[in-house]
Amino acid sequence: MPGDVNLETALLSAVQSRAGAGPEVNAAIDALQTWRRDRLALAAAHPLHEAGLDAQAGPARLAAAVVRCLHELSTREAGQLAALDPARQVAAHFDEQVILLLFGKFNAGKSSLCNLLAARLQAHGLPVRYFRCDAQGVHTLSAPLQEGATETTQQLQGVQLGERLVLLDTPGLHSMDADNAALTRRYLDSADGVLWLTSSASPGQVQELDELGRELLRGKPLLPIITRSDRYEEDELDGEIVKVLCNKTPANRQEQEQDVRQRAADKLATLGVDATRLHPPLSVSARMANEHEQTPAALAEAGFGRLYAALLALMQPVLAYKARKPAEVLLHHAEENLSHAQRQALQPQLQALLAACDTASADLETLAPAFVKAGLRDLLPGLAAQLQAQADHPDPQALANGLNAALEQACRHAREILLGDYRLTLAAPALALEDLDAADAAADPLAHYRQLEHGLHRQLTQYVEDALAQARDALARLRRQAEALQAALADSDARLSAIGRALRHPGQAH
Repeated sequence: MPGDVNLETALLSAVQSRAGAGPEVNAAIDALQTWRRDRLALAAAHPLHEAGLDAQAGPARLAAAVVRCLHELSTREAGQLAALDPARQVAAHFDEQVILLLFGKFNAGKSSLCNLLAARLQAHGLPVRYFRCDAQGVHTLSAPLQEGATETTQQLQGVQLGERLVLLDTPGLHSMDADNAALTRRYLDSADGVLWLTSSASPGQVQELDELGRELLRGKPLLPIITRSDRYEEDELDGEIVKVLCNKTPANRQEQEQDVRQRAADKLATLGVDATRLHPPLSVSARMANEHEQTPAALAEAGFGRLYAALLALMQPVLAYKARKPAEVLLHHAEENLSHAQRQALQPQLQALLAACDTASADLETLAPAFVKAGLRDLLPGLAAQLQAQADHPDPQALANGLNAALEQACRHAREILLGDYRLTLAAPALALEDLDAADAAADPLAHYRQLEHGLHRQLTQYVEDALAQARDALARLRRQAEALQAALADSDARLSAIGRALRHPGQAH
């Protein structure tokens, strides 16, 4: 139909225009590079280490795990950034073109759609170039893209339509070959928009929508296309019953499109994505268009008039995305491989560390009586023997030396048992002179014993209070370090969100 031909030419005309990058794009790139440097420096700026804790203490081990996790994530990030190179190379190669990535499971009809659209442009006398991509670059192919019922696409391939439009055909995100699925993900960032192709045999599968949610969170325009929208009907030909391929009815197509749209909206809501980013689904049949030699009527009945109109509507957000794509690629990386990855891995560990500090602090409050009791249990059996020795041969200095040595040993023993998680710096305990005064020892040995016992009790109490104060301080310092790191991560995430808003919504209040 003439209207559909006009839509074809209108689409080609729309692709010729190009939105230039505004100042917000370069500002965002600078801000993202600064943000990344600051994020990677968080480990050094906010160390988690407390010298007052033994390395095997629960809080210390949790702190070490946080540091180790942060280091591992930061190390991995460098490789993830390098993994963007293939997408960047393709984007740079097609810098003057709009890139639409065909996204979907294998056998969704991606190659068939590429070939049909290429044929339509050739019918308008425009050049068409088929190509494939690998680590070495973009290579021209001599024939149209391979089509088939099996998983034929094992590399990134595509077609350049005219001077300004590129379609990238991928192996499929849910490929039977994990390498093929990984290949698709690797090139997602090169696209300015995404055509989600889903077969009418089972349209809009939930596992596909999980991947689509990620693309929509990236702010990328996305158009769902229900492919293979045809069916076989029985007909009579020369007295024999034959099967004839025909388009699905408008009612059937509308029902499938509404179903895909509703389930997509429901799924995207669970992913926290604004469902308005999802363009209305439409149905096409490349087989029907080809069977009827791509006549205007055949194209219209196969759904291609609606496809051209939908692609026209997609062009404005696609061109806007292309203008900010250099910053978007960095933003996606920062959001997914740094902000989200670190938040997901570190926040539970930091919460566990804070809880462990609180638990250890609470445990300290019950230790003083047990410490004194343990010390006296070590000291008192030997006290009577030392006093008996003094009765026969009085030597106050020897008594002082013996009791203070025993007191120090008892404190060390109790520390090992009850405060072994802490590295404490404490003065050696020593009985006061009045505790050792033996003037009345001979007259009242029992009173002297009780005097010494009281002195030992007082020294043990003072010692454990000093020890607990140091232990509390060590836990408090580690807790403050963890809270500072937690706050720094939250502040960094807020900065990144502000950068994203300024990029995608310039001029709006933030």
